[in-house]
Amino acid sequence: FKWIYAKDASASYGFDGVMISEIGWRGTSWADTYCLTCPEGSSSLKGATRCSSCPLNSVYDNIQSKCVRCSHDTYALPGFTECRKREPCKTSDYAARYSECETKGGNQTSRTKHYEWLE
Repeated sequence: FKWIYAKDASASYGFDGVMISEIGWRGTSWADTYCLTCPEGSSSLKGATRCSSCPLNSVYDNIQSKCVRCSHDTYALPGFTECRKREPCKTSDYAARYSECETKGGNQTSRTKHYEWLE
């Protein structure tokens, strides 16, 4: 890919602006007759122009030629080639969070406790 830009010499002040109206390629006729296999963990439909990963908690099964869901005790992120065993949550995986104090009748205040996953 090569970008060619020529400055508008009719003005010597202000900012130059560029507007792309078309992008094209030449010399790619081989792409019409030559197919590349998708990387492991992805697939494409017949005639598709790109590869796609299976959705969350699914992996591509070469025998069935489709994405299959992981069992309930396993998981997979998009692009995984196999389902992985779900490990039990640890206290280091989440943290308790509290809402702002809310006044509920008279002088009594309360907060709501909830949990968030730690990234």
